Amino acid sequence: MHLDLRELGYERSYDRVTAFARQWKVDQLERVNSASKLTH
Repeated sequence: MHLDLRELGYERSYDRVTAFARQWKVDQLERVNSASKLTH
């Protein structure tokens, strides 16, 4: 992913990309869990 972003002009570090990806995953899990609570 980092290499793909670099090709698009992204200049920040690999660590920033992984931090974003980790937080995105947490956010997605929270959204899924919230949605499933509403359906029960």
